Amino acid sequence: MTNQQGKKKIEKTIEDTTHIKQRTSSQNRALWKGLTLLANKMNEMGLDVRKVLKPTYEIWWTKEMIHDHLWMPFQKIKFGTNSTVFLEKHGQIEEIWDDLFRNLGEKFHIEYIDFPNDPKKQHEKNNYSSYEPADEIIDYPENNLGETPF
Repeated sequence: MTNQQGKKKIEKTIEDTTHIKQRTSSQNRALWKGLTLLANKMNEMGLDVRKVLKPTYEIWWTKEMIHDHLWMPFQKIKFGTNSTVFLEKHGQIEEIWDDLFRNLGEKFHIEYIDFPNDPKKQHEKNNYSSYEPADEIIDYPENNLGETPF
């Protein structure tokens, strides 16, 4: 292969990968917030690293450890990427999050934590007018079964 052919091949590869909508910086911040929440939850439950990965050591979780030892193996297996930078904007982060919690729930009874999101951005993403938080929280009455009547 000549230098010119190699250069064209690289340009084509870059062109092919630029059409994918990369995860946003907001999604990246939410991911790291979520990893922090998960690390805290696992630590609260007494599930130190040795119980999940290395049975001979007592090491408490950090968001970086969650990322490196839990998140990245799922990402590599599911999408063949080695950095969250390469995750697509829609679907892939949520898919990994759900798979991770399904596995942790089945093996260690960890309750699902909703993926962090910014309600303002979510509201605007759904093509509504600009977001204005409610002034008050509406407390709906419950029936005698502890459920709202609708």
